[in-house]
Amino acid sequence: MILSKADIGVYRVISIFGGRNLLSRLASMGILVDSKIEIVDNNKHIPLMIKIRGSEFAIGRGMASKIEVIKE
Repeated sequence: MILSKADIGVYRVISIFGGRNLLSRLASMGILVDSKIEIVDNNKHIPLMIKIRGSEFAIGRGMASKIEVIKE
């Protein structure tokens, strides 16, 4: 499942599709393969609100569409 289409809940990152710049940006937020991400808000029209390791971030739909997750 793609992160941008996921419902509120906890997910595990299984893959990231992108170049070095995207991978670097996501890594700076703590989003790596095998990371746990909690979706706090996803109303399908604005950026997703996610929580990783106690920090909340807004992540754009384009970036979120490059992250594949599974439900925890």
